Amino acid sequence: RETVVSLLNDWVEMGGESFEVVEPVDAEYTNRLDKDRVERIKSPRFAIRDVTHIRDSQWYAKIGKAIVAGSKSDRERVGRLFYYVTRNIVLRTDDETKLPLAPFGIAMLGEGNARDRAWLFVNLLRQLRIDAVVLQVDEPSSGLLVGVLLDGGICLYDPALGLPIFAEKAEATSGVTGRAATWAEVTRNPKLFAVLATAKDS
Repeated sequence: RETVVSLLNDWVEMGGESFEVVEPVDAEYTNRLDKDRVERIKSPRFAIRDVTHIRDSQWYAKIGKAIVAGSKSDRERVGRLFYYVTRNIVLRTDDETKLPLAPFGIAMLGEGNARDRAWLFVNLLRQLRIDAVVLQVDEPSSGLLVGVLLDGGICLYDPALGLPIFAEKAEATSGVTGRAATWAEVTRNPKLFAVLATAKDS
């Protein structure tokens, strides 16, 4: 990776860019990050972490495009990516996964906890320009959900159970089992959450 870093910095210099010019950092970041992180952002040179980010993004993009090939909607793309993650990342407990790994490492290892599944799912979605958030929930049982912004709503997926929170009368489409309920739907009908609680306790 050190060689790649050197080549990237040489490429910038050959393009006539100056490493002496430092672009100002937006206040949105300086107000929220500590001094060391701000200095990293201001650095005009590539570092190993940048190469790692490029490698990860390239892999996410390639694997994501392969998985969603032929999909006709964002909802179908999301479903395919979700089931790819939950079928290929063997679920382990938090005690079994005390060594922290980045999502790329989790994908290469093929196992991780619910949080690992969630962040890998989010990173794959990012390459498709689909926004998602990881939510910590306490009721009906403690755990994580991934909320994906689709069609004006936040669709909910449970990375531990390996299933979306199903909407009422959800119909299967194109190999994806059922439609994920939105945050608004489960707020109106909390029983949709209760189904998951029963499944986890069984």
